Amino acid sequence: MALAMLAAGSLRAQEALDTTGTRVGIFGAYQLVQQQATIIGIPGVPTCSPGFSSGNGSGFAAGVLGQWRSSSMFALQARLGYSTGTTTLRVQENIGNALDNGEVVIATTEHRLKTTLGLIDLEPRLVVRPFSFPVSLNLGVQFGIVSSFTYDQEEAIISPTNVRFTGGLVRNHFTGKVPDAPGVQFSGLVGFSYELPLSPKVSFSPEVTYYRSFSQLVSDSNWYAHGLRVGFSMTYTLNSAHTFADSTGPSKMLSATVAAVKLSDDEQSGAQMSKMHVEEFVAPQLRPLLNFMFFDEGSADIPSRYDRLTPQEAASFDMSRLQNLEVLPTYYQMLNVIGLRMQKNPAATLTLIGCNADAGEERGKVDLSRRRAESVRNYLRDVWKVGEDRLKVEARGLPEKPSGSTPDGMEENRRVEIRSSAPEILEPVFVVDTALTTDPAAVRFITEVASEVGVEQWKLVASQGDHELKTFAGNGSVPHTLDWGLQSERASIPRGSQKLNYRLEVTDSVKNRFVTPMGSIGVEQMTVKKKREEGLADKEINKFSLILFEYGKSEISDANRKIVEFIRQKIDPNAKVLVTGHTDRAGDAAVNQRLSEERARSTARALGVPNADVKGLGESILLYNNDLPEGRFYCRVVNVVVETQIGQ
Repeated sequence: MALAMLAAGSLRAQEALDTTGTRVGIFGAYQLVQQQATIIGIPGVPTCSPGFSSGNGSGFAAGVLGQWRSSSMFALQARLGYSTGTTTLRVQENIGNALDNGEVVIATTEHRLKTTLGLIDLEPRLVVRPFSFPVSLNLGVQFGIVSSFTYDQEEAIISPTNVRFTGGLVRNHFTGKVPDAPGVQFSGLVGFSYELPLSPKVSFSPEVTYYRSFSQLVSDSNWYAHGLRVGFSMTYTLNSAHTFADSTGPSKMLSATVAAVKLSDDEQSGAQMSKMHVEEFVAPQLRPLLNFMFFDEGSADIPSRYDRLTPQEAASFDMSRLQNLEVLPTYYQMLNVIGLRMQKNPAATLTLIGCNADAGEERGKVDLSRRRAESVRNYLRDVWKVGEDRLKVEARGLPEKPSGSTPDGMEENRRVEIRSSAPEILEPVFVVDTALTTDPAAVRFITEVASEVGVEQWKLVASQGDHELKTFAGNGSVPHTLDWGLQSERASIPRGSQKLNYRLEVTDSVKNRFVTPMGSIGVEQMTVKKKREEGLADKEINKFSLILFEYGKSEISDANRKIVEFIRQKIDPNAKVLVTGHTDRAGDAAVNQRLSEERARSTARALGVPNADVKGLGESILLYNNDLPEGRFYCRVVNVVVETQIGQ
């Protein structure tokens, strides 16, 4: 359990670990010892033993190590330490008749040979790391200089308990130093280790190693001691290099750089970002509630990403639970929001229309569509106690307005559409939240990578302290630019005053690895509390979204007109209004750019704000996960931000 917790806490450090160069460290282990023998006992020591064959014991090992890595796959390691193990060989023997309270019985004795072996160990090893994950194979030999080798040999009666030798229960008891023992023990070893980085230069590795002895414990005897060690090593990197020599040929060059600039800046200007400003505001938000629930192919079960409650949990559910949630987590509460609103509006009814992709395994399966609608009905009926007479179920093949026959379109067609007789059941969710704005609104990482043999995989990580904020990763060539839309990824916005750090790691096709030096951006944060304490000017930021645009359309729908009217009431004459159009990933990028601009302009016209800042971003910044159907729907959006100055 402790190792599992350490591994979880070290995942981010692992990406930054220097695996190159020279290391020093320590190791320790608990060892299990097995002796295999064909001996009578200690040479020259009296015994009646019929002969020993095997025995088990334990001990420990500890010492220091040094390592030199010659390539990304191979390293040479040397260990110097001390090990000790105590082992007992046992064999039982019937020694004949004996008297037990006047009766003749068979007496049994046990011959015991207990040895303790201490070695000064020297271990040269070859460390092989054939995988991208940090598991290494250790191959090597052990030269053990015998520092002590003692024995304790005896024969004891074990049954019957009342029988005695002349003089007691034990006879032939001798102790001392084992004679005729060679001064050096020689063994082969094989083992595995798993590297858990604690920092870019320090790592902790659990280890398992098996030792097979090739040296007799006593000259001219068939007596060997083998071992299994379970332990750890901890190393520190003294120096490192970011390129490796290919173990099978000439050195393969690999290098990389990464710089951060404001997305709006000319990347050729060389103006690398040094500081970011983060400000907190009171932010009422209007989040449209998408009235579609999507299902997995061939399934009528509500997917696990939708938040479902027990009847007991539903009894305590309220809209305050939606505070500080992002858009998609709010959407995943849709059945609970609808259930609560249905309880508060006992006259309202719902129509649940089950649909399918009408392709592949779903072709013609209207019964599947019905079961999907029934799953939604059953949840609202059983958990939210909405009367079944208020929940009408319908079924069809494709939706009335299908999303198309592409894989994404078919995924969007596998849905239940929810319609209500009362508009307030499906109206947007309104919450008063806090918002963070950043200057700049987006960061662009500019990369330069040179590789003689091509890039296999890469990863760019931006973090603040131990908290990983954003990760870009992929296989093959590294994109020249990577854009981080901070405003659309609220969870990734830096908090506090700790620096934002970033670095790029690249692995080429022959496993050479390069990690760029750590880059950093200063963070300045202004909170609402600080502004109020210092009497600074502040503003309220209202955020509204209109998502009910049909696929490929820019016209304002009836549902969106109601939202537009709501927004108009929130616009102060001196307010600053920003209208931004977005699209999902489907279709041509240029077409999507024009479509997002048209949606933004039509929304601005409907708002009646001639001085609004209107722009379309198309699919250049995807707001939500486009691998999910709901993520694509929520990307077909126009966001309206109304900033109103308040206070000083």
